[in-house]
Amino acid sequence: VAGAVPHDLGNPGDDPWYKVNSYNIQPINAWKDLNCKFVLQVYRDYFLTGNKKFLWDCFSTCRVAIEYVARFDTDADGLIENQGFPDQTYDTWAANGASAYSGGLWLTALAAMGAMCRVLGKEDEAVQYEAVWQRGKQ
Repeated sequence: VAGAVPHDLGNPGDDPWYKVNSYNIQPINAWKDLNCKFVLQVYRDYFLTGNKKFLWDCFSTCRVAIEYVARFDTDADGLIENQGFPDQTYDTWAANGASAYSGGLWLTALAAMGAMCRVLGKEDEAVQYEAVWQRGKQ
């Protein structure tokens, strides 16, 4: 699914070049944490290396990743909602509504997006991410 960060790179017994996510217990494309973790990993790597070219190279993918997860904020309060089944990496742990795990990753990813935008001179975009972050912290 476009915008969803894959859980895995496929099964070598299948065709991993064309079929990612060989994990078949839960619908991975509804997981709330993978995209947030991707954004955080990109910002962490930039923060530790100072490699601005790397940040530029990854930024548009981070934007797509965060926009994909934003659709899970069903009540526009700034927090994403879990959907009552194991929709995150803890694949037997069901949550419904806002949760500390998914919500915390989401808020931290928003803060990272705001910081990335500021590093890249995208002030208007930074303000948008920070506004959602502030709303979600309430």
